[in-house]
Amino acid sequence: MSVETTTSGSAMGGGEATARERRIVARAEQAVHLVRRLLTDFWRFFRFLPFALYLVAAILSFWLWMLWLVVGLLRFLVRGLLVTLLWLAGGIAPRPGPRGQALLAAIRRDLRHIWIDRIVALDALTRSIRSHAASTRRAVRTFMWWSIPRKGLALVCFVVFIGVPGLYVVPRPNLVQVVDNNAIQYSNAGRRVRYVIHAVDLRNPRQTQEYINERVWWLGKIDPQGIKSVLQPGRYYRFWVVGIRWYYLPTLFPNIVGAQEVDPRGRTIPDPLLQKPVPPAPTGGG
Repeated sequence: MSVETTTSGSAMGGGEATARERRIVARAEQAVHLVRRLLTDFWRFFRFLPFALYLVAAILSFWLWMLWLVVGLLRFLVRGLLVTLLWLAGGIAPRPGPRGQALLAAIRRDLRHIWIDRIVALDALTRSIRSHAASTRRAVRTFMWWSIPRKGLALVCFVVFIGVPGLYVVPRPNLVQVVDNNAIQYSNAGRRVRYVIHAVDLRNPRQTQEYINERVWWLGKIDPQGIKSVLQPGRYYRFWVVGIRWYYLPTLFPNIVGAQEVDPRGRTIPDPLLQKPVPPAPTGGG
C-alpha cells in the first residue's frame, strides 16, 4: 500500500511539474510573439512614414511642375512679344547677307529662317514628350508594385490634393435654366453675404443646381458684374464653372467663370449682332 501510494504521488507531482513547465513555455512563447509583433508593427510604421513623406513631396512636385508649365508658357508668349516689338523697332541686327533689302524681302527672309528653325523646336517638344511618357510608365509600374494600403492612401491623396484643386483650375460646362439669380447666402456668422444663383439642370430637370458669381482672378475673371448683367431668370445658359458643391461647413458652391445663352436643347444661340443681315426678297415688277 505504501509503495503504490508513493508511486502515484510521484506521478502526480511529475504531472503538475510538466503542466507548470508547459504554462511557462506558453507564456514565454506568447511574450516572444508579442515582442515580435511590436517590432514588426514598428518596422512597418517606420517604412510607411517615409512613404507618406514621399506622397507629400510628390504632390508638391506635381504643382511645382504645373506652375513651371504656366510660367514657361507665359515666358514663351512674352519672349515672342519682345522679339516682335524689337523687330518693329528696328533693333534686331540684320542677318548675314546682302544689305539694302526691301521690307517685304526682309520679312520673307526672317520667316524663312523661323521656318527652318522649327526642327529645333519640334525636337525639344518631342524630347519633353518622350521624357514625360517614360516617367509615366515608371510611375505606373511603381504604383502597381505597391501594397493595397499604399495604393489606397495614394489614391485618396491624389483625389484630395490634386483632383479637387484641379476642379478649381479647369472650367467645366453645365447646361442649366436659371430660376433665380438674386438669392442670398450668409456665411461667417452673417458677416459675409454671397449671391447664389439657382438653376435647373437641362439633362435632368428634377436636379437643381446652385452657383455663385465671384472673382476668379487666376482665370482672368476680375469683375463678376459682367456675368450678373447677362443672366436672366427663365433663360437657358451654358455655364463654365470651377469649384465643387459642398453642403457642410464650410459651405462651397461652384463659381461661374463664363456664361453663354443656349436654347432648351443646349444649342448655342448665335449673337444677333454678328448675324449678317438678310437681303430683302426681290419684289416682282410689272
